[in-house]
Amino acid sequence: MSVSDFQLNSVCGKVDEHNVEFIEVDSRRLVYNVGVVKYVVDANSAQYKVIEPSIPRNLTDVVDSVVEKIRSSVNRVYDCEKYWEDIVNIARKLGVIDTVVEHRSAVTYHVTKRLSPWGFLYPIMIDPLVEEVSVIAGKTVKIIHRSILTVEYLDTNIMAPEEYEFRQFLQSLASHAGVAINPAFPIAEAEFEGHRLTMVYGSIASSSVMSIRKKATKPLSLEDLINLNMLTREAANYLLQVLLNRGMVFIVGPQGTGKTTLLNALLEKLPRDWKLVVVEDVPELRPRHPHFLSLRIRKVHSLSESKNIEIGYRELLRVALRLRGQFTGITEARGEEVIDLFEAAALGEASAATFHARDWDELKLRLFKLGVKEHMLPLLWAVVILQRVHLASGVSVRRVVAIYEIDKSGRENKIFEYDPKSDRLKMINHPSRVSLQSTL
Repeated sequence: MSVSDFQLNSVCGKVDEHNVEFIEVDSRRLVYNVGVVKYVVDANSAQYKVIEPSIPRNLTDVVDSVVEKIRSSVNRVYDCEKYWEDIVNIARKLGVIDTVVEHRSAVTYHVTKRLSPWGFLYPIMIDPLVEEVSVIAGKTVKIIHRSILTVEYLDTNIMAPEEYEFRQFLQSLASHAGVAINPAFPIAEAEFEGHRLTMVYGSIASSSVMSIRKKATKPLSLEDLINLNMLTREAANYLLQVLLNRGMVFIVGPQGTGKTTLLNALLEKLPRDWKLVVVEDVPELRPRHPHFLSLRIRKVHSLSESKNIEIGYRELLRVALRLRGQFTGITEARGEEVIDLFEAAALGEASAATFHARDWDELKLRLFKLGVKEHMLPLLWAVVILQRVHLASGVSVRRVVAIYEIDKSGRENKIFEYDPKSDRLKMINHPSRVSLQSTL
């Protein structure tokens, strides 16, 4: 393609994050492209290999010059046409315009990567099949893949920078996310581009570390979860009936078992004329509901900020109640805000919380330690227990393993129980607080 044939406004230089082109598909091995990046995922060797596009050596100066020009621009919003125009103009000055046009996709990829706040993680972050990223300074980056269920973490061929450089990277990324991380404030949690970040500075750890929970390109619906066999249609109907009858549900399980995913899916099925208000540490819920509101806690991130500007769970929960929604929720409840949620449930509106615990007995023990009294238990209508289970095939899957109903006297009654032999959630008792009429 010659320069005269090239149409400037037809190229944006953006990678399409949602366009996954599969080349090889197997239960143990995947090969696919996302834009110009190739990925090879092998469950047998627990490896995730990123193959980025290469460019001729004489185009390195073009990439460096374009990145420097854009970074020094006073215009913070850089549209696609201007983006490519700079690449073309600099290539002309350097006498490599034909080579740039020939390798335009690779050149624009490398410019975009250099400009991205994700830096060395950019090729992983544009892969929609990556679910979680674990990064330790100076170590191999590890990921959890949405399509490889037989291995927890896969090793990648991407190395994190050593401690000093990685700390600089964390500070830059935290700044983009609107928080700060430094020796005085060595822990930062934030949301950036829809992804959940947890960062720990090396001053309180053996190495600086970061974990990224990537957002799904499309949140799973309740129908999706039923089709994935996380729970049955009958169990989903039961949980919806509890909420529709203004009851409270606790969704309980270890990390990574799908608690937030299930809550998000349930919220999408609540009436369109309800107002849904949730309190979150880091925004995770994204239900497709016309009247959904997320309230987010605010923390102090520097020594120059006053503690008075902090806003915690309990204050936001009180605000949520004043907003007079038909549903109130908390994600990752862990402190005294649990008592407030029980008191909110006493007002007769639907409510729910996600909570880290392994089973009903552990949940009850922790609730009592947090100050919930035994006479308050009837306010909790249903408890969902989620776990990761290993099937006979070796595949690790998320499953609802039990659903308890708490009766009006505070006694628990197991309504649904998971059968590992059939990989099925079965109804073993009839509920007393709601009927099992179908709403799906």
